Amino acid sequence: MEQRFQIYGNGSSEKPSRFCDFLIDGDKYFLEMKKANGRLIRIPLEELLHQINVALNLEEKSETEIRVI
Repeated sequence: MEQRFQIYGNGSSEKPSRFCDFLIDGDKYFLEMKKANGRLIRIPLEELLHQINVALNLEEKSETEIRVI
């Protein structure tokens, strides 16, 4: 059974806007977002975490390169 949780941004407005839904489907986890054209996209959580780790590693490498220079 799929569980759905709504995630809201923490903007400065009184009513925060909905950022995405977090879905749990058995042992799989997803973020679901609505694009500007109304189409829903599902992003597997493991893919999102992988992309974050890649970005952090790239940032870490570039900081090291800057320090070496």
